[in-house]
Amino acid sequence: MNKNIGIRVISDICRVQPHTIRMWEKRYGAFEPVRGMNGERLYGDEDVARAKAMANLIAHGQTISKVANLTLQELNEQVSGISDEMAYE
Repeated sequence: MNKNIGIRVISDICRVQPHTIRMWEKRYGAFEPVRGMNGERLYGDEDVARAKAMANLIAHGQTISKVANLTLQELNEQVSGISDEMAYE
C-alpha cells in the first residue's frame, strides 16, 4: 500500500485536529503511518477511510477506545448501522 497522505489532509477530511489523529495513533494504535524523508507521518488510503469512519462513529456517541481497533469492514458496518437508524427517525 502506498502511503503518501499527510496528517493535515486526513485532519481536513475528518474535521478533527492533527493532534487528535496523532493521539488515535499513539494511544490506541489506530494507524501505523510511515515516516517521510523529513519525519512527517504519511498515511495510506485505508488509513483515511478508517479515520473518516472513526470520526463519524465518535460524532455519533461511540468512544475511540471502542472503535480504534475495529477493522475497516467493521467500522463501515457500524457506520451503515447509524445511517440505517437515521433513516427510521
